[in-house]
Amino acid sequence: MTLKCHLTRIARFCIAILFPLATVACSGAPDCNADKTKGLLEQSMNEVAIDSMWGDDFRKAARYSLRNVRKLAYDKESDIYTCSAAMVVGPKDPSTFDFVEVESQISYSVFSFEDEKSKFGIRESGIKEGLFNGFNSFTGSPAARRLAATRAEEKARQAKEYLKNEQEADAGVVAGACVVPRKAERTTYGLSHATVYGSLDSSNSIGHIADPATVMLVADRQGIYAQRAYVAGVEVRDVSYNSAGAQLSDARIVNGWIRIENLRAVDSSRCASLPLVERTAGIQSVIPARASPLIEAGACVMGKHRQTANGLEFVKPIPVFSQGGAVESTGTMQTFSAFYAEEQHSVTGRVRLMYAPGAFEDEPKAGTVLGWVNAADLEVYEMRNCQ
Repeated sequence: MTLKCHLTRIARFCIAILFPLATVACSGAPDCNADKTKGLLEQSMNEVAIDSMWGDDFRKAARYSLRNVRKLAYDKESDIYTCSAAMVVGPKDPSTFDFVEVESQISYSVFSFEDEKSKFGIRESGIKEGLFNGFNSFTGSPAARRLAATRAEEKARQAKEYLKNEQEADAGVVAGACVVPRKAERTTYGLSHATVYGSLDSSNSIGHIADPATVMLVADRQGIYAQRAYVAGVEVRDVSYNSAGAQLSDARIVNGWIRIENLRAVDSSRCASLPLVERTAGIQSVIPARASPLIEAGACVMGKHRQTANGLEFVKPIPVFSQGGAVESTGTMQTFSAFYAEEQHSVTGRVRLMYAPGAFEDEPKAGTVLGWVNAADLEVYEMRNCQ
């Protein structure tokens, strides 16, 4: 433990490296039992206790003092006292924490500095060990055990309540359930009522639900360790930061996965207005009979094609639509470029495609949107084909 009091830069550096030290101003080195010496030692005890990991309860309940101070030697030429004492750790208020007082031996040297006789320092050993002995006595006291038991019971009660709430929430969030955000969470984008992820195992969000009244239909529920629900057609927003401060982004519609613990099942009537394409055995589905493959937002895709004697050709003409729900196409895919899947339409299953830079970063249209393409006409490729 090092305490410093007006040391020169060189003296502070050297002594702090060599041994635990405390210093104050004086006229030569005070003796072992001087008030200045004992005061500095008790200050060192307090600082060791504060720096420790022993908790606020011990620091508030314990007092530290010295007794049976002995001068073992004094070197007049170097002005150094060699001392020992009993360090006592006991309760400040026995009516609150009545633990057994513990006595431990410490040793210390008191010395002055040759260049500045108005300062003295103390090298000590044993204070940390003495505090450790006192802490053991404190934790073994009936009051401390009662306090620990009370806190353990409260933690167990909170854990049980949390588990109960999680289980109740889990029970209702199933395929076909109508759900709303269950609780708000603080994210780097601000306050979110549920984070939407692009895939079942992804840790990268594709949006955050800002409206706590958002209703959603669960199309699927998966996951072994971290259960998530798949929802489609969810409105999300993000918060971006620029020179003008935080700016709320425009709302957009996405499909994705939400953690089960962030959802709560509600009456199905609240989802009656949502677009539905199929009802099977009372289960409502927002994905039309799984006819459209689920393609994660951000996935690298290409139009389905094959190698022939004449080169690459599409398996069949791939229509391109200007909107996810458009009836008529605006043309067909003409290039074997790689695309980023931006989002998937909740009803038609079509995917909005944006040109990717390509494996060799030679795509001139990179960053521009092609349009919407049926998911069945696409194949997912490794990301290196898009980068």
